[in-house]
Amino acid sequence: MKNNPQFLDNDEKIYWQGEPVVSVLNVKSIVFYILPSVILLIFWSGCIEYGENYAFLQTAYDFIHQGAMTQWGALLLIIGLMVYPFIRWFLYYKRIAYIFTDKRAIAYYKDSNEIDFQIAASGILNMQRSYRGGDLVSLHTYTTEEGTEEGRGVTRVVRTGFEGIPARILDFYHDTAN
Repeated sequence: MKNNPQFLDNDEKIYWQGEPVVSVLNVKSIVFYILPSVILLIFWSGCIEYGENYAFLQTAYDFIHQGAMTQWGALLLIIGLMVYPFIRWFLYYKRIAYIFTDKRAIAYYKDSNEIDFQIAASGILNMQRSYRGGDLVSLHTYTTEEGTEEGRGVTRVVRTGFEGIPARILDFYHDTAN
């Protein structure tokens, strides 16, 4: 990590800089990706006898295994669900770094120094907090993004922020708020 990326002002005082502490296999990835993919894999493999009470499952199983495209498409979906948390971790969390200064907090990509998200110091204490265990906290805010999709305007609400940072960072901003 660079000590002073080009986007910092010379008069900014750095309180903390580092990388997010985020586990690949956290509760969210297990509940929304790993567990469903394992259940789908068991269903896809046909390991379970469905019986008369679950005839609809047998019908779905028969549909999946009637055509090669459907069968292999379902398997690719299952594999995609299983590997998504790992891909996201390597493509996002291993590339991102954070800097908290007296003026702002910044999330940027280490390889390109491109800013992903930044917020003024006055807004840091207003961010939603979730405590991650140990001495870690995540800070989030919701922003709107304007764009176009198929010729029409689209507004999306996007959750942005900082994952897995030391909770003591907030103390710097409590001191400046008083």
